[in-house]
Amino acid sequence: MATVDLARIVEQLPTLKIEELRELNQMVQARLTPKVESLKREEFQRALFDAGLISKMRIPNQIAGTRIEPIEVLGKPGSETIIEERR
Repeated sequence: MATVDLARIVEQLPTLKIEELRELNQMVQARLTPKVESLKREEFQRALFDAGLISKMRIPNQIAGTRIEPIEVLGKPGSETIIEERR
């Protein structure tokens, strides 16, 4: 964000009503929370890796928030095939 935009937002803060400030706070927290959680996960994985409990670090999803669409397959469900092969 440009410094000018941030300065303009800061100037307008005193004019906001309590409800608007709460809404703004919720929006800011929503933007920050995933990053904070991601950092905590990375720190946890780093600690496990450093302790030798895991052999490699998991690469975080590069496109966060994207939804993976399931694909349609023909025939029996995979779970049925697995059960039949185990018999």
